[in-house]
Amino acid sequence: MLGTLHVALGASTLFAALIVFTAVAGGGTLSGHAEVIRLTTRVGASIAGILLFAALPPLIGGIGLLTRQEWARHVVLATSILNLLSLPVGTAIAVYSLWVLWQEQERDVSC
Repeated sequence: MLGTLHVALGASTLFAALIVFTAVAGGGTLSGHAEVIRLTTRVGASIAGILLFAALPPLIGGIGLLTRQEWARHVVLATSILNLLSLPVGTAIAVYSLWVLWQEQERDVSC
């Protein structure tokens, strides 16, 4: 379940990158001015690039959890700590992720 949530979080961030790029660059295209088109395309690509960069860790960690890779717990833990600032959905997923991972860690230590 946790892996699926992180894959969905990463995929939704990728979708947001596509929407932002389309909206910002498309807005410039509607103006018809070459300078505005150039500027809005750069701004849209920059914001989409940042969102793409932010989408990769949850995707990689989620896929790692789904394939039961040992390193994936560390990726998801780090990603979850950063996602605490991403209100409201990212925070909810982060809190749930931290709770699940700490439960698993306590279970591993007590065995």
